Amino acid sequence: MTEYKINLINKSTKAEKFWCFLSQPESDISSKVFANSSTFLTVPVFNGTQSNSFTVPLQYIVGVGASNNAVGLDIKIESAVAESTDLGVAWEASYTQQTGEKIPPKLANIGTAPTNQLTISTNQYKKADEPLNNWFGNMTYGVRSLEGFLGITWSPDPGSTYQIRPKVKFYVAIGSFQTNTLADINTISRQSAEINEDDFDGNFECTVTRTPDGGWSVVPGPPPSNVTISLASSSELLLKAHYELAEAHNQLVELVSEEVALATPLTPVLALNDQEETRISEGVKIDKQEFLGVEVDQVITGTITVREAVGIGFLFMVASGIRVSITGSSADGLRFSFRYVGSLGAQAIVNAFRAGMSILFTNDED
Repeated sequence: MTEYKINLINKSTKAEKFWCFLSQPESDISSKVFANSSTFLTVPVFNGTQSNSFTVPLQYIVGVGASNNAVGLDIKIESAVAESTDLGVAWEASYTQQTGEKIPPKLANIGTAPTNQLTISTNQYKKADEPLNNWFGNMTYGVRSLEGFLGITWSPDPGSTYQIRPKVKFYVAIGSFQTNTLADINTISRQSAEINEDDFDGNFECTVTRTPDGGWSVVPGPPPSNVTISLASSSELLLKAHYELAEAHNQLVELVSEEVALATPLTPVLALNDQEETRISEGVKIDKQEFLGVEVDQVITGTITVREAVGIGFLFMVASGIRVSITGSSADGLRFSFRYVGSLGAQAIVNAFRAGMSILFTNDED
């Protein structure tokens, strides 16, 4: 499976939330198609040392759902059924309108589709009854990234077949978007970095930069190695050298003190901090993963260690677009227990908060 890596550099004056969206496929689907994404990262102002990126494997997803809200701008959409699929597969979605009932749609594999495309057919049903029953169907196509979902959503018509010919084209945008809340794809395309297939290098990697004037730059490949030298001041280079020396020292100390540190109790969060701070992870340890009995929801708990102490009063840690709640901290401000509730597995948490990753400490719930 091909994985596309989009490196992110923020040269604006403050930390920004970067969102990734998928473009419309080559084939026409509907006159009203909306962007639907849960893939975002809060990227700090670039100082030459951070590493932030979206990784998008081309694992295609088809989904169907129904809710009390008609498909439209700013409407939150969650699929009742979502299936991973390869190209060349045909699917059938079955919607039901029945007075006094709220029946979720069904999705079934019904065979093969033409090469390099997907098809989704709909059954015959009374679409005109949607507003009468306050039950509106939706259909979604997209891909699953390591940071979340990105795709497009529309209102399907009965007795129709949608032919989807995907194309590799992404948008990276900054704005007040919400997870799985439908956005105007035309507005996004005008105000974002547009990333086409030929913007990636031979290793399927590119770098997107938010420029100081509010524009965008897209270049193939990873960030150039001289970016750090040209942007970092002498004091920043000295600080980096100090970090590297401290890391080597910490590895030596860890051999002796790891058991003692893990035995030290963590203090619950008692106060709020109105600032945000960014730290580099020293690693993450998963303590427990518990499924809640729902298809996707689960609880993951563990401990995250950082290189430099963090003050008390933060409620959340965010890395690679994944937010976890802080449930306690060590007295030295280097170790934090956390709790995550959501659809991602333990491996996704480990990947997001692994050693060397940038972690944002915040009280912002968005």
